[in-house]
Amino acid sequence: MAFINQMKMGIINLSSGKINSEEIPFNDEKFKKFLGGEGPVIEYLLKNMLVNIDPLSPDNYICFITGILSATKVPFSGRYTVVCKSPLTGGWGEANSGGRFGPELRKTGYDSLIITGKAEQLSIIVVTDDRIEIIIADQLKGLDCVHTEDKLKEEYGKKAQIASIGLAGENLVLFSGIVTDKGRIAARSGVGAVMGSKNLKAVVVRGTKLINSADPSGLNELRKLVNKRINKGISPLMKPGLKASTTFAPWIRRFRIKNFGSMSPSNMIIESYRRWGTCAGSTILVETGDAPIKNWKGSYIDFPLKKSSRITGDNVTKFQEKNYSCHSCPLACGGIMKYSNEQFTLEETHKPEYETLIMLGANLLNDDIGAIYQLNDYCNRQGLDTIAAGAILAFVIEASESGKIPKNEMNGLNPTWGDPKDYLSLLKLITTRKGIGDILADGFTRASELYNTNSGMHIQNQALPAHDPRFSNSMILPYRLDPAPGRHTPFSELMIELAKFGQMFPEIPKNDRFFNFYCYHKTVSSLGLCQFSLLTGNFPVLEFVNLVIGSDLSIEDFVTIGERILTLKHIFNLREEKNPLDYKLPERVLEKAERGPNKAISASKEKGLIMDFLDSLNWDTTTTMPNEKRLRALGLDEFI
Repeated sequence: MAFINQMKMGIINLSSGKINSEEIPFNDEKFKKFLGGEGPVIEYLLKNMLVNIDPLSPDNYICFITGILSATKVPFSGRYTVVCKSPLTGGWGEANSGGRFGPELRKTGYDSLIITGKAEQLSIIVVTDDRIEIIIADQLKGLDCVHTEDKLKEEYGKKAQIASIGLAGENLVLFSGIVTDKGRIAARSGVGAVMGSKNLKAVVVRGTKLINSADPSGLNELRKLVNKRINKGISPLMKPGLKASTTFAPWIRRFRIKNFGSMSPSNMIIESYRRWGTCAGSTILVETGDAPIKNWKGSYIDFPLKKSSRITGDNVTKFQEKNYSCHSCPLACGGIMKYSNEQFTLEETHKPEYETLIMLGANLLNDDIGAIYQLNDYCNRQGLDTIAAGAILAFVIEASESGKIPKNEMNGLNPTWGDPKDYLSLLKLITTRKGIGDILADGFTRASELYNTNSGMHIQNQALPAHDPRFSNSMILPYRLDPAPGRHTPFSELMIELAKFGQMFPEIPKNDRFFNFYCYHKTVSSLGLCQFSLLTGNFPVLEFVNLVIGSDLSIEDFVTIGERILTLKHIFNLREEKNPLDYKLPERVLEKAERGPNKAISASKEKGLIMDFLDSLNWDTTTTMPNEKRLRALGLDEFI
């Protein structure tokens, strides 16, 4: 078998049909500057993409990126990233997903695919060992992602991995995503719409290459050690406490315990994710005020324990047929479900995640778990972001209830709080761009202006995720300052605590942990690692990387690499005339909750958090332009 010892980017022009590649040896300074992954791709885009292009034009690029830990069997190394200019926000677009697509792409010998142009007919890209083909695929037009994957696997084999778009992507819905494994979605930033704008239905990958490592035996030993710790399980004495976590939720709220997750031993967190996945936290986060209720106006009073408990833990997983795990994951937090009621049957569908359960559940006052399964399945099949889907449904309910959206524009539908009967029909209108769905498919900005309403809970047209900054004030920072705004994954106070970041790196002063963890997290993501690896406590990322590439990197090196990646993404936004200080969170998510525990975030508090963070990054506190001296220190002189 062939081995891989360099980074290779496949460069594809769908308009001309030209296919090239660029190779970067592991000992090249360009590789070392970023450890491969996202950095070299961002540099390529900054040098080759025209400024101020229409994101849905052939001039845009869409890129699939793996990391240097992809396909190495390092635990949690099953992620990949999709980047482009976002049609949703007009700036840097980014979405991340798990499954098996990323590692399989890397086994072809390509670390990333950089795609531009537009095919004349609906097409697919097929990537095998050191070979890329563009193939016409009109027969796939209109198929959902599940049927698309089935048909392509019939042709290219069961081991082939597929990334495809459904009707939402084909119809350029601005919050459409890219689907792998019939239900793992790179969902944010409208990446599915960019793929659809290129007449690209799917990317098929099948590789047989192996990944070199500098110390194979050391890597294998560390991998076994980590997997053994994660698979250890918990003491029988701890199991009742784990089972009763939902019952304790009101007490956690009453005593205002915000760091309940970090107070739990790592093995309890691991066991919770293995048993329930992310749905373990629904009730607790509703009770404590982290989860948005009734379009961010409500609280646990509107969605009490008897309702929130129906969309959490065992009440979600009782329909689970088997666990689902991404490539090389010892946790298997996903699940494959089977559900049936009098109205419909789902023979095989993915378990909804926390974000989905809240945005399509609590946010709509909907505790019908069957309806949530059905909505989630539809979004998976057609490639819709479930965060945005739930947010747009809440927008429509509130705006129509207040008379902002006239009844004669609702296509005969009357969606209301807590009654899901019209939710799916409304999502179908959006997916097919029919009636009011054509307006809603462009997101909140257009609809808000047309109907003169502030019911849209978004930032820069990107729906806010299911974490309230009034609960954890630090969420303001990724929502407003991340190059792809409105994302919850980059970092938070709770994540820093769960990752045991201070314990792992005590040399980092407490006041500097936000900045350092943010940059550290950027590097982790670029490596192809799942962020849940960090939540297992003391996960040896540095050690794994050093064993794979034979380096002696330190935490300072990791932070610097992450800062380089972050800075380049920000430079992309600056050249598109996007200043994050111009992005505004809806007033509703900063004001004191009408009912419930969340207190207002003052303008001075918000400004203080942002200014402190900009100072940490050495960015100008008015223009957000990176400091020239800092750019030179980062080795980014050419972008001054």
